[in-house]
Amino acid sequence: MKKTLKELDTSAWDSVKGNHVVVGDWMGFIIGDTHDANVELYQVCEIMGPEHRPSHWESKQYTDQEVQTDVDEREVVVFKNQDPVVYSWNQWKSEVEYKPIYMPRGTVRARHPF
Repeated sequence: MKKTLKELDTSAWDSVKGNHVVVGDWMGFIIGDTHDANVELYQVCEIMGPEHRPSHWESKQYTDQEVQTDVDEREVVVFKNQDPVVYSWNQWKSEVEYKPIYMPRGTVRARHPF
């Protein structure tokens, strides 16, 4: 994603279950070692329908668990061409009162310190 953003001035990602992401939202990616990670935040500048999903996203689900909605129904989130806003994951967890061992899995809505 970061490479595409630098090379093409835009990058896309999967929306969340239920397609609740809207233009202006921020999505964060936890990068690095579990105990020394950073959150890299990117702002959403456009939402495109599921028909714009790249062909390499063809999987109908991401896990072997039973799912209620196939991921191929998720919209495509497009990020603003920007350097990421970087924030310490440990500081983030502390400020929003997550347990020190908390680590989300997949795309989830999170409490935030802003």
